[in-house]
Amino acid sequence: MVLCSAEWDSLHIERVIKNFKYKFPSIESVVLCSDAKIKNACPKISLELIENIKFWEYKVVLLILGSNQERIAQDKIDYNLTRVYEADSFGMIRYTKQILDEIEYPHHKTHFFNEVANNLGNERLCYFPYNYISQYVGLGPINEFGHRIDCDLETLQTRDESTKLIIVMGGSAGWSTYCNFDEMFSQRLEVKLNSQGNTKKNYKVLNFSQPSAVTLNNIFDYILFVQKLKPDLIILHAGCNDFAFGQKSDSYLLGKYQLAYQFQFESWAKILEKNSNEKEIDASFFYPQAENYPRTIFKAFVDRLNQFELIASATNSNFLFGLQPMSFSKKRLSNLEKKYIVKNGENFFKPILNNMKFLYDEFTVKILNMINLEFIDFHNEFGKFDEDMTMFVDQVHTLPVTDEIIADIYFQELIKRGLV
Repeated sequence: MVLCSAEWDSLHIERVIKNFKYKFPSIESVVLCSDAKIKNACPKISLELIENIKFWEYKVVLLILGSNQERIAQDKIDYNLTRVYEADSFGMIRYTKQILDEIEYPHHKTHFFNEVANNLGNERLCYFPYNYISQYVGLGPINEFGHRIDCDLETLQTRDESTKLIIVMGGSAGWSTYCNFDEMFSQRLEVKLNSQGNTKKNYKVLNFSQPSAVTLNNIFDYILFVQKLKPDLIILHAGCNDFAFGQKSDSYLLGKYQLAYQFQFESWAKILEKNSNEKEIDASFFYPQAENYPRTIFKAFVDRLNQFELIASATNSNFLFGLQPMSFSKKRLSNLEKKYIVKNGENFFKPILNNMKFLYDEFTVKILNMINLEFIDFHNEFGKFDEDMTMFVDQVHTLPVTDEIIADIYFQELIKRGLV
C-alpha cells in the first residue's frame, strides 16, 4: 500500500513507486490510498491517520511524506508484521525502523565493518581501515563498500577488447545523491555511448564515487578496487569537496603533505581518544571557519589531480577531470532553487560554503588552464543556464534533469576528444 500526502503530484508519486518497485521487484501490485476525505483533509500524514491504518493487512507500506513532515512514530508499528517505508520529496526511500538488514542492504554482513554499522541506519559514512565506506541505501543498488555498482567486477577483469570500461569517481555529486540508479549521470552516459549504433564496441560505465570524498579518497579507492580492472578511461567529477574540506583541514598536513580530509575524521579521533561510546559533536562541526589560504588549497588539489593522472597512466588509462558545477555556476537561480538553498544551507557548513564561489572563480581564472590535464569546466558550462530551469537541490547536489545534461556534456566531449 502507498499512503500519499496530498501535496505531491502524480509525477512525484510515479517516480517514488518506480523506485519502490525497483527495490521490491517481486511485489505484484501497489495500492494507492485514494480516500478523498483523507487526501482533502490531510495536507500531510498525521499520527491519527497512521493509528487508524491496519498495517498488518499489508506486507509493505510506503508513506510519501510532505516536505515538512516529521518522522512517523515508530512505536505505532509492529515490525514483525509489516515493513514501513518513507519516501521524501526527492524520491529517497528509507526503512522507518532505521536499521540495515538483508532486505535493506544485502551486503550488510559481507564484512565486519558493514556489520558493526548496521544499526546506524541510512546515509552514513562508516569507519574502514582503508579510506572509509558509505551506506547510502534507498536510491538503488550499492555494493559492499557503498559504490553505486550492480555488477560482478571480476567478469570485467577478463573482458574482451570490444568492451570498453569507463570509471566515474568523485564525491556526492559524482554519486548523484538525489538521483535513482538509472538517473545518475554515469548511467545516462553509458546509455548514450551504447546508443551510437556502433556494434563493434560495448561501453560499461561504473560509478565508484563516494559521498564526501576528496580526490585523495578517490585515489585510495582506485588503488583498492579499480586499478586491477585496467579501465579505458577514468572520469574524476570533483572540486567541491577538495575546496570545502581543504578550508578546514589541519594547516600543517594540508600545506606540507597536501592532505585534505573530512571534518568527520576529527570527531572520530576525539571519540577514539575518549575510549567511549560518546557520539557528541560540538557546534564547530556544523559551523567550521576557514583556516587555510586559497593557494594552499589549490596546490593540494592540483597535486592530487596530477598524482591520480600519473597512477592511471600506469595501466594505459585515459584520465579526464570534470570540475563539477555548483548552484552559483548558473547565471541566475530559479525561485525553487533559492528556497532549496535557504532551507538546506542554514545549518550545514555555512561559513565554508559561503567561500566556495570565490574559490571557484579564483581556480578557474588563475589555475585551471595551467594544469596539464584533459578537463571539462562545468562551472563555465553551467553559466549558460538561467532561472527558467531548476537544476540544484542545494548549493552542491543536482536533480535528475541536471544529471542528464552532465551526461550529455561528457558524451559530446568524449566523442570530440577521441577518448572513446
